[in-house]
Amino acid sequence: MNLGGRRGRQSGPLGLAMSKLPGFRRILAPGLLLALLTFPGTSIADEPAGKLGAPAGADGRVFALIAGVDEYQYVPQLNGAVADAQDIERSLHGDGVTQITTLLNAAVTRAAITKAMADIVSRARRGDLVILTFAGHGAQEDAKVVTKDNGGYDEVFILAGFDDDDGPHMAERLIDKEIFNWLSQLDAQGVAVIFLADTCHSGGLSKTIDPRIGHVGVRALRAVKTRGESNPAAGTYYAGNDPLRAQTAQLPEAPATDDLKGLTFLAAVDKWTESPEVRVSPEPTPRGAISYAFARALEGDADYDDDGKITRRELLKYMTDKTRDLTHNQQNPEFAPHDASRLDDVLFTLGPPGAMAVANAGPAIAKSVTANTTPAPAKPPAKATASRGIGRIAPIKIGVINGRVPAKENAGTSLTAFSLAEADGKTSGFDAVWDASNGDVIDWLGDIMARRVHADELGGVADRIAAVEKLQLLAQSASARIGLVPSKPSYRAKEVARLQVEGADGRYLIVADITGDGALQFVYPLQGDAPLVLADKPGEPKVIGDIFIKPPFGSDAVVAIASKERLTALEELLIRRQDKQAAREFVDALAQLPPGSADISFLSFVTEP
Repeated sequence: MNLGGRRGRQSGPLGLAMSKLPGFRRILAPGLLLALLTFPGTSIADEPAGKLGAPAGADGRVFALIAGVDEYQYVPQLNGAVADAQDIERSLHGDGVTQITTLLNAAVTRAAITKAMADIVSRARRGDLVILTFAGHGAQEDAKVVTKDNGGYDEVFILAGFDDDDGPHMAERLIDKEIFNWLSQLDAQGVAVIFLADTCHSGGLSKTIDPRIGHVGVRALRAVKTRGESNPAAGTYYAGNDPLRAQTAQLPEAPATDDLKGLTFLAAVDKWTESPEVRVSPEPTPRGAISYAFARALEGDADYDDDGKITRRELLKYMTDKTRDLTHNQQNPEFAPHDASRLDDVLFTLGPPGAMAVANAGPAIAKSVTANTTPAPAKPPAKATASRGIGRIAPIKIGVINGRVPAKENAGTSLTAFSLAEADGKTSGFDAVWDASNGDVIDWLGDIMARRVHADELGGVADRIAAVEKLQLLAQSASARIGLVPSKPSYRAKEVARLQVEGADGRYLIVADITGDGALQFVYPLQGDAPLVLADKPGEPKVIGDIFIKPPFGSDAVVAIASKERLTALEELLIRRQDKQAAREFVDALAQLPPGSADISFLSFVTEP
């Protein structure tokens, strides 16, 4: 893609994207939000709150109910939902929270959840904080009663033993209005609730997946209209003879999420979109992006002003930015409330000002119920993992289709260990796939990240993949954010978007682009640009220029570095390596910056013909 509107810049390929969220998106359908509450399933011991505190202060207790299902018995299995649950559990444990109930795999049953929710509702009191998370399959079914809030659909959460056999397995799911009933009781009692749903309720993807990459795992099943269309093993089911309808008939329909004044709702996607499991370095399994972001927020990364308090505004901003970073700007989370007057409410505290919470070893978790008894593996503090110079990148695996696998010595130089192998019709397990017939490189999300890539450029592609993975670690909690207006996951030829940076007032700014094949482009400051950002009005974004979408098309990552001192050595590196496949060299230089000396943020997006 060419940057055509920047003054002082000769035309050359550039790609940018990752939007700056000017406000907050329309909230999720009320039903979806409710559905998220479906996890816990054991009693919780009364113990004093630790480092993470309820907004009410010392008098408020913190309860956490966490569920994750990978091992479904009759429907497609997932890979990262259990890891999501364990990650959030570890973060809460490190924050000193001891009243934690965790359900994993076969333990996520309707009976266990119903018992656990009744237990929480009976124990929680005014001033307490309840954190509820669910990672697993969701679905959307025709509502028996159509309201303006449900739009004609019920959102459901699929539990481990679900099957559409018209028997007891059919009841192994939760309908949104059941969850709303529990949420309403907590709200009436003056209990604050954070509800995270890392699932989706859509019948189809919001974007086209390149068929050459194969299957992309998503957390959704699809309800069909007839028994003949049903195939649970393939992700479709028929809910015609539903035993839950009679059981839930007396419950009111789920209203809008904003009606619950103490609720903060976090959903992976809106009700029309599917949520893919993504790769997060150095995690060993795919993950849910919003769950990963939430675990980091609990560790303090959302505390932008470092005052020891996380407001709703801070949490929603961090969750939006981090989720988009992890999914190359392809996933747009949904949140509630929408009421601007509630955005500055404190959701939880993390200790005194200046002491951002970092996961530490602590007392044993109250109770964890799993299908197996293997404990979650120990994990270093997130802040340490994200610190400069830390974060070993695993070897990059590139699959080859429609042609011979090039000899490694002919694949170009690389700072990253990588391998080339014939995909042989199976593209899972690869970080990217190279089509030898035309040079397309397809990433694990199913996007064409680069086109017309020659065999001797594959080393640079491996460096590019590793560089973006490392950026995810470096850009944990940047207050300066780069974005495109309008904000979209992809842009087509001849479109125009405005590149801007927010939160860089009074600091020196560098902007660079990493193209799909790993080439570097120096974007800002060029000759005639003022390296020190001085906004006309406090809080105003710094406009870098207009971007004109033109070839070469693919995936781009635009990186912004805001620093207290001018980083002339970094500017010189960008000038010296202009248009070269030097993505890893650039990001390695960022990793060597002293901790606290610079804010690093990036945005990804795709350009198409």
